[in-house]
Amino acid sequence: MRSHAMLSHGDARSVAASLLDMFREYAEVRTDGETHIVRLRYGQAILKVESDRICVTAEAEDAIRLSYVKMAVAEHWAAQPLSAGRSMAWDGAPHIDRKPAFFQTIEVVSSRLVTPHMKRVTFRGEAFETYVAGGLHVRLLFAQKGRDAVWPSVGADGRIIWPGGEDALSARVYTIRRPDLARGEIEIDFVLHEPCGLPAPGAAFGRDAFPGDVVGIFAPGGNEIPDARSVLLLGDETALPAMARIVEQLPEHSRARVFAEIDSAADHYDFPSAANVDLTYLYRDKRGAGTTMQLSAALAQYLSSHQGAAPFIWAGCERDEFLAIRRLAREDLKLPREMHSVTAYWRKR
Repeated sequence: MRSHAMLSHGDARSVAASLLDMFREYAEVRTDGETHIVRLRYGQAILKVESDRICVTAEAEDAIRLSYVKMAVAEHWAAQPLSAGRSMAWDGAPHIDRKPAFFQTIEVVSSRLVTPHMKRVTFRGEAFETYVAGGLHVRLLFAQKGRDAVWPSVGADGRIIWPGGEDALSARVYTIRRPDLARGEIEIDFVLHEPCGLPAPGAAFGRDAFPGDVVGIFAPGGNEIPDARSVLLLGDETALPAMARIVEQLPEHSRARVFAEIDSAADHYDFPSAANVDLTYLYRDKRGAGTTMQLSAALAQYLSSHQGAAPFIWAGCERDEFLAIRRLAREDLKLPREMHSVTAYWRKR
């Protein structure tokens, strides 16, 4: 699928150079004369500079991925100081109140506790094939309690228009724990915690989830299954669903070493058992979540005794722990970008 836009500017080359610098932070950029191809996770954008304008073509396999490519271009254009005050629009742009292609509402079917501190909620939706194929994660949108939801729309430039004021939505990233495409259902696990007593809309929703309750969902949300012979997974409760999905879908030639931090043995999670998976639980024993730094310590100890090539390192945890693990991966091991995926899932302060 394709969509086109024309970006007019008296200094088109300078604007294009600035846009490409933004894209290079996370994407591959190839240049052939005045034509620049930006390869993104969901597709690609082709920028052709013609005197006082930039002709942009967005390409992707389907409408959802195409929407993400268009949105990426529009966000960078809007953030470009040289383009201040200049609007953009894609050809065939939908009416401004059209819902994004990557958005739908989903409804609670049922819920149950899987550990004392985690609730598994089953949702039913229109179709999840693209959502599941796009990675591990989705973004859930929660309306303020007691208010009818006003959902986001998409503008002519491809960017999301968010409701504000009392209609403002809370967004949180979650893992699809199990999809059932035949039934049109997905399962998502909610950790029932409130970090430092701060409001946690996802935890509150999971705790009180009742059949018929509705949330919004953006997808796909990224973070794919690592394809490496040796994988090291580290995470606290918030990362348990993602680590379990990774373990379930690892290629047969891979081996996984898993370190999972939980409060106590009562919080053991339903990890799949397999000969190529070695699981170790790290217990906090009533100490505060995100305070023990056990995951980074486990990584340092593992690396000091590990022989051979470095594993692919995947981690999801509190921000301070994330920083320590990322430092070990990048500075001590000097792992290239494609050999680690370390994410701050939450922040305790």
